[in-house]
Amino acid sequence: MRFHLIGILLAGWSTGVRAATGKISVNTKALILATDDSGKAAIGTLNGYGIPYDSIVMTDSGYTLPALTNSDGSCKYGVIVAFRQLYNSNSKGSWVSFIGSDQWQKIYDYQVACGVRLIHLGAVPNQWDFACSLVSSNDATESNSLYSTNHQFFLDTDVAKAEFPTANLKNPKNARFASTWHTPGWCDDTLLQYAWGMTSQNAFLYNEPLKLTNPASGTLATVSQPALGVINRYSSGREQMVFFTTFAQWAEASIYMNHIWINWAFRGIIPGRRQVLLGLQVDDLLLPTAVYAANYTYRLTVDDVVNHAKWQVDLNKRLAASNPGSEVFLEFGFNGNGAFIYDQTVLRLDKNGTCPISVTYTGPQPVTSLEYAKPPGTGNDLWPANQTYNWPDKCIFYDPIAKMFSQNNTGGDNINGVSDLFALVSHTFTHEGENPITYADSKREITYNQLFQAKSLFDKAKRFSPNGVIPPAITGLHNADAIKAWMEAGINYVVGDNTRAPLRNQVIIIQRLT
Repeated sequence: MRFHLIGILLAGWSTGVRAATGKISVNTKALILATDDSGKAAIGTLNGYGIPYDSIVMTDSGYTLPALTNSDGSCKYGVIVAFRQLYNSNSKGSWVSFIGSDQWQKIYDYQVACGVRLIHLGAVPNQWDFACSLVSSNDATESNSLYSTNHQFFLDTDVAKAEFPTANLKNPKNARFASTWHTPGWCDDTLLQYAWGMTSQNAFLYNEPLKLTNPASGTLATVSQPALGVINRYSSGREQMVFFTTFAQWAEASIYMNHIWINWAFRGIIPGRRQVLLGLQVDDLLLPTAVYAANYTYRLTVDDVVNHAKWQVDLNKRLAASNPGSEVFLEFGFNGNGAFIYDQTVLRLDKNGTCPISVTYTGPQPVTSLEYAKPPGTGNDLWPANQTYNWPDKCIFYDPIAKMFSQNNTGGDNINGVSDLFALVSHTFTHEGENPITYADSKREITYNQLFQAKSLFDKAKRFSPNGVIPPAITGLHNADAIKAWMEAGINYVVGDNTRAPLRNQVIIIQRLT
């Protein structure tokens, strides 16, 4: 897909942009340049918009860029995205840019010729490239804290309306970085003298104010508006948007910022169409769950549940007014063993004999391929041979999350129960993978969760699925032993995965036409 622009029209879209005179053809594809897998942080959002891209991962310094124009002179890419200014450790162990100055100039010349904008993600402030200086401390510990703390960030809405109005972003409330490195800068027009050919710097994203006890030379003790994002323009007509924070595909802050640069880079003319999948099913209720691509686990809190309930109530009020008959609700897949894990690991109730310990496997779970089909009757039980359902009912309700889901809301706006707000479905008792599971373990996974749902009153929820299950990681659908256990326990419906061809409905219906 291409769009055709008249040079003078393109120049009129954004002050300072120049393009080659006459008619130019610019492909809407994005070019992503990185020295590792950082590019994945942008690809997910590009896919969401339906924007095509080429992704290049450079493996060593001295890289030569491919041709940026086609044989007919048309421009291959509508935006160029560079991660970390293409710096990394090369094969000799030196921290260098993986492309030389001649290749950077190739990008700059292409920008001017085609009117294409450059995006820097994960850059570090410096006065020569961005007219910004790094906020830093003489104390290494203080500097590390500056860059790793989960700071709040703020969008300058005036700049946003002027530069990327089609992003339609609100200033996020209490939005914070979570485990992403960020290096705030001090950006000022007095630094333009160091950036050759740069005519302006315009910060649009800020860190919360910073106070330093031992500021480095050139850094103020108090920085009221530390910049995290800046737009630079040059006398040549070249433009770039820079973010002083690393990007990660799992980070909410990164996803938010992706919408900024995509809309700015394409000047609000999105070449694809935005595709949004609203997945309202949440698994692993009651379990602590590993956070994707991070080294920690997280378990829902009461505040999390209350905030989502309030969001759902508010959304449905608006839907009732704007689109009568519509309703939205979250569905949770629950694992009963999680309540007893909470009793054991948080409340330590097993130590005084109040509550028995949770189910503990006798060995590690086998790792299998996605479509593994276990021969019937094979495998080893992971559950203890003498395991029984021996938890008193009171042990369920020591867990505040289980208690919230066991009762209706009687507190009005002060949510104190969600049984009448959210939907519930079994996700097995412990979350044992069902691909290699034995019949005995699979039967206990289902029946123990059925005992739990009755004792916890989960089965009295307004929306409860008594005959369904979410198999852990969508496993067990080729395991005859697991399927047998499900059916014996009254499970007739399972959640599948239509991205996997073997799990799609293979039945062909032939209708006779008369």
